[in-house]
Amino acid sequence: MAFTQAVFEGDLLRDSSREQLTTVAAGQDVPYGLAWFVRDREGRRVYSHDGGINGFVTSLEYYTESKLCR
Repeated sequence: MAFTQAVFEGDLLRDSSREQLTTVAAGQDVPYGLAWFVRDREGRRVYSHDGGINGFVTSLEYYTESKLCR
């Protein structure tokens, strides 16, 4: 969680870099910035990313308003 908060709360990236990571380009079919999927779930903004390799699966979701990471 510390890494995710550092990304979103300004301790790790400049504001301009964070904006690039989390802004969906116009005309995209998938709501994806440069590093995060950007969605609204039940009225809350959530940034997420999934991954996996040979027997491993991972998923991360970050709700900015509540600073909840799961």
